[in-house]
Amino acid sequence: MSGLASDWDSNNHPVIPDPIDPEYINPNQSPADTDYERKVFFDTIQLNLDANAKIPLTSSCEIPEAIVALDTVPGQKAYRAPYPIANAHIPTVQKQVDDWLRDEVITIAPPNTEFNSPLLVVPKKGPNGEYDEEIRPCLDIRKLNSTPTNIDRFPLPLISELHQKMGNAKFFTTLDLKQAFHRFPIRKEDQPKTSFTFNGIQYMFKKVPFGLAPVSALVQRTLTNLFADLPYVTISIDDLTVFTDKDTNHHAECLNELYWP
Repeated sequence: MSGLASDWDSNNHPVIPDPIDPEYINPNQSPADTDYERKVFFDTIQLNLDANAKIPLTSSCEIPEAIVALDTVPGQKAYRAPYPIANAHIPTVQKQVDDWLRDEVITIAPPNTEFNSPLLVVPKKGPNGEYDEEIRPCLDIRKLNSTPTNIDRFPLPLISELHQKMGNAKFFTTLDLKQAFHRFPIRKEDQPKTSFTFNGIQYMFKKVPFGLAPVSALVQRTLTNLFADLPYVTISIDDLTVFTDKDTNHHAECLNELYWP
């Protein structure tokens, strides 16, 4: 038979390759360097890693502009009664409160404070960004967030801008600052404004709790100014990325510049 509509694709059934490599890439098994180069790299930065591990959990950022002020209208209150917490979650909340006390993140609040934010528990994200079965105690701080008059307007970077800045790099190191907000001290006279009540005791934060409105911009401003002379560092609140385009030796040198005695 002839004269029928036909094309090469329908007769040969070609298989179009998947544009995405199906092989899963393990972050710490990159072929970009040899085992020897990797060993030299970690040996070069090990002293600073050890020094970083020795920083006390009770320490605070000592830069003057890192002190958080919560200016409010005189006489304005932000009081909300505690939420009930399920019995199954009380041990987790108690452990968190004990850890905060140990690390000097919180202390006992003074009597007759006119501020109180309720505690609640929320699901916790795992390393892959998905929620797991763990929970995290935190403050429902929305009422307090509506009261400050000194909100920092420092702009947060767009992810697209960060990607463009790092576009030509070959080596990347990501640094997630552990409990970064808890390293920023709250001005002493403003600490009672962060009060919360658990198990019949009222506490207040000496250092910033997660979710406090003025803080993300302040952290971004502080770290941006701190690392302003290091063009190979990008900052997204408490996530830092060091990116370089030469070799692992140069990358290690750049990482070491982030630390100082």
